[in-house]
Amino acid sequence: MPLKYHILITEDNADIQAIYQAKLLAEGYDVSSASDGKEAFVRIRERMPDLILLDIIMPGMDGLEFLRKAAKEKSLKGVPIVVMTNLGQDEDRVQCEKLGATKFLIKTEISIDDLANMVKEVLAENK
Repeated sequence: MPLKYHILITEDNADIQAIYQAKLLAEGYDVSSASDGKEAFVRIRERMPDLILLDIIMPGMDGLEFLRKAAKEKSLKGVPIVVMTNLGQDEDRVQCEKLGATKFLIKTEISIDDLANMVKEVLAENK
């Protein structure tokens, strides 16, 4: 039996976190979650994810700070980071991509099924 992919959801909204988690668990992934960037690094040290879903606006360490710090972490090289945010400005997208984000998605523009398909695609591209 193949190993399950591990997805880390970094999202401060508990409802959104629960929805993403339920969908990804139903798709057969191992899932862990964090409510800010600091907690995400704790989870990463516990178990390296195969993909990170990252919100930008969070208390404590926000998504941009997480991306800056992640870019310096050798252990995270090659781990896709998908930014999921409600910030839709082009400059937000450009900044996230410059900091190493694999994809930049607007939460309100993507369905939960689209999210699951995107996760599958990104994991397949990064095998």
